[in-house]
Amino acid sequence: FEVAPAKVFGRISHKPHDNLEDEDVRHLMYCDFEDPKAKVKAYKLVEDLGALQPVMNAYLEEYNSISSKPMDLVLFSFAVEHISRISRVLKMPRGNALLVGIGGSGRQSLTRLAGYIADMDVKQIEVSK
Repeated sequence: FEVAPAKVFGRISHKPHDNLEDEDVRHLMYCDFEDPKAKVKAYKLVEDLGALQPVMNAYLEEYNSISSKPMDLVLFSFAVEHISRISRVLKMPRGNALLVGIGGSGRQSLTRLAGYIADMDVKQIEVSK
């Protein structure tokens, strides 16, 4: 590319004259559910990650009020980031993801919430003998 990455990502870097690091880019997040009351859901940069957490908690409360399987989750910053990523993938045409991790890490719960935010029905296949 002809533009230096530091110029493109300069607003998210806390060190304007140094090289960008993974930690700087990690907080670069876009979503279309930041304003739940918006009629047109615009996919835009999340300016304040702290403001997204209460929005996610509101979605969780809404999900729990209508679900037959309510979830008792603590939505810390990593969880909010993962929900945003899962939601983005689900909204893509033919979007799918393979979530890998140890049992009890919240993959199913975060995916259910991301599916709810994306206004989708979540179905689960169970393998049995």
